[in-house]
Amino acid sequence: MTNRIQQVLAAFSLLILAACGSSKKSATTAPTPIVKSLPPLTESVIHIPVKVVVRPFLQQAEQLAPKEITSDGWPEYMLNGCDFRYKYRFVRSVFQFSCVNNRVTMTMNGRYQIAGSKTVCVMGQSVSPWINGSCGFGSEPMRRVNIQLVSDLTFTPDYRLQTRTRVEKVQAIDKCVVTIFNNDVTEQVMDSIAASVNFYGAAVDQNLRNLRFDEVLNPVAEKAGRKIPLSTYGYMKLNANSIKLGPINLSGDTLRFTAGISCFPEISSDSTNTSVTKHLPPLSGVVNGDGFLLNTNAIYDYTTIDTL
Repeated sequence: MTNRIQQVLAAFSLLILAACGSSKKSATTAPTPIVKSLPPLTESVIHIPVKVVVRPFLQQAEQLAPKEITSDGWPEYMLNGCDFRYKYRFVRSVFQFSCVNNRVTMTMNGRYQIAGSKTVCVMGQSVSPWINGSCGFGSEPMRRVNIQLVSDLTFTPDYRLQTRTRVEKVQAIDKCVVTIFNNDVTEQVMDSIAASVNFYGAAVDQNLRNLRFDEVLNPVAEKAGRKIPLSTYGYMKLNANSIKLGPINLSGDTLRFTAGISCFPEISSDSTNTSVTKHLPPLSGVVNGDGFLLNTNAIYDYTTIDTL
């Protein structure tokens, strides 16, 4: 009997302890998990030096420019008012090109010859014979002249090249003074030559305006729009946001400039290209700086991290 009572009391004690334990457990609040979040990714900038061989363009520009410029109706005289007429011929040398900070300078030396005639006019009619004089004809050497054109280069956001070409300077090294009537016709001829060269510059601008560089850059855009293998370290997606170009300079037949790519890169162990871009972002602004500053998110599986 005593053993039976002890067993009942033991069982009752266990029930009380179990009840107290379950009550105490239900009253305990579960710990709040700590959420760790990364700060927003800072934009990365990669500066890439670029070289472009432009010999074909220089040859095209050379071919577009006329080798010879003459007055209207050459070799006949061109009237300049009732009492004066003249004619000229200008022969140029090859172009010399330079480009510093987006400004192309084209220099050419040339030689010219002038012939002029003078008469006396009354009431708009010639009343005396024409008196002729010339420079650079016959045994006389042709006169020397230097001409300089400048062209400012700019790129539009859709990668079109725009230029503004015009005559910067026409310098007659040897002036032509027709001694028979002591008339200096150099300035008139230089103005005419400058007008002809400006017309050539406008033709160059129009031709370049039709060129689309985005089509040339498509292979670069497709490569940059995919994940790039990083040896044994995984793959990187650039996620380019914008592109800026630095000043363009010419060295020999090669244009040199810096392209600045703003991007939000991501490296991972996954080689799958789930999102591939095929176009470069628009051009915006001017490059300021060099080298690169890279901030990136990294997404690796445990196996890859363990291998690294």
